[in-house]
Amino acid sequence: MSGMVEKVARALRDADAVWAARAYPEKSAEDIQRIVAEAATEMGYESMARAAIEALMEPGAEMLAAFWRQKNCGTQEPGETGDARSDYDAWRAALTAALALPIPGGENTEGEKR
Repeated sequence: MSGMVEKVARALRDADAVWAARAYPEKSAEDIQRIVAEAATEMGYESMARAAIEALMEPGAEMLAAFWRQKNCGTQEPGETGDARSDYDAWRAALTAALALPIPGGENTEGEKR
């Protein structure tokens, strides 16, 4: 398993553990770990992680626009420029757009100002 697949699989497993703890507040930590371990066997977090990463191979328009803005302008702020133009900064901007997280000064998916 590659490093990123393992990292995403672990994040999925951890998210399930949080869900299980909330869904079953009466269960002990050991019971929650068992529930998550059973889910890992049944659902295969590695295959889900691979599917999630593969989905990123077809970026949406909002991801491409955020990547371009960051690489060329160094910021997501309209009409502004900045120094954050690295591939890392652009990649994070694209993923932020994919998650529909607020981008300061940007618009949400309904076209409303944030």
